[in-house]
Amino acid sequence: MNKVLALAFVTMMIAPGFAQAETSNVNVYGTINTTFESVKAADPAVGESYTGRLRMNSNSSNVGVKGSEELGNDLKGVFQVELDVRIPEASLSPTLRNSMIGLQGNWGTAFIGKWDTPFKSANSFMEPFYATGVGYLANIADTINGVTGTSSFNVRKENTINYWSPKFAGASFNLMYSPKGSAAAASDNLLSGSVNYAEGPINAAFAYETHKDFVTVGQRDTGIKAAAGYKLFDSTSLNVAWDQISQKNSADVVTKRTALLFSVVHKIDDFALRAGYGIAGKLNRDNAEVANTGARQLSLGGSYSLSKRTDLYTVYSKISNEDAAGYNFLISAVGPSAAGADPQSIALGVRHAF
Repeated sequence: MNKVLALAFVTMMIAPGFAQAETSNVNVYGTINTTFESVKAADPAVGESYTGRLRMNSNSSNVGVKGSEELGNDLKGVFQVELDVRIPEASLSPTLRNSMIGLQGNWGTAFIGKWDTPFKSANSFMEPFYATGVGYLANIADTINGVTGTSSFNVRKENTINYWSPKFAGASFNLMYSPKGSAAAASDNLLSGSVNYAEGPINAAFAYETHKDFVTVGQRDTGIKAAAGYKLFDSTSLNVAWDQISQKNSADVVTKRTALLFSVVHKIDDFALRAGYGIAGKLNRDNAEVANTGARQLSLGGSYSLSKRTDLYTVYSKISNEDAAGYNFLISAVGPSAAGADPQSIALGVRHAF
């Protein structure tokens, strides 16, 4: 499969040159974002710390092709194919990222494919460190106790049907549905939606998502999120978000977790000071608090823009877990680390978008 994707990757880079002989609406784009990091995970509740290591991280680097074709009557055909790129690694083994094919008109955009859920994307405007890496606020949100994969709400979902509305006075909404994908009794059924507002200095979003039978029959997971941001004097962005995730297993045991997120970005000419802070509350299981399951994340850093497309940046990020908590970095976790360990990283990076 990786060989097929690698071949597709090379073909994707060559194809637009031929396509543009007939049309000018096919574009190659991407982001290369690589960091050199010092990481560790100290002070677990039981066992030894994960001692300091040096590593490199690709931070969701990607390359893609997207385009459209005029079909007449205010209708377009649209497509996108995007792959991840892991610059520090020795071999090319890309995986599929946000990719789709669909139709677009004055009524909005409808498409099928693999895409980030509206819930995941709703508060992306407030991410201080490019919505990836060790400073990603979703490290502490979109998950219960750091669990990833099918129990997470930080999802890029395959086999989806999507609709994005046009903007009405700054407001829009996005919907995603993923039907049961197999005959298995437990099969991932997902519904996700968001209402978004972006006009002038104000950003706001409300999102809801539900999973049915993601892991076992009878399991039902629900996420609710609200976020808001305001830009002062065109130089300072202040943002806040709240989310609550609820998981009900086949025995009707309900586990909930609430999180609060804060971020600030202040620009001074080509420099930007960046900060993020997240609080994951203790788990609540059937209306009883579960001891020592909370966590906090602090991320501090800054960036310097060498051009409109290239940034140098640094970030210090630490997740402070209580003894029974297991939150970690979603993009390249530090570890393996035991419950209660505190993952942290000091990173120096360069990011180029094209």
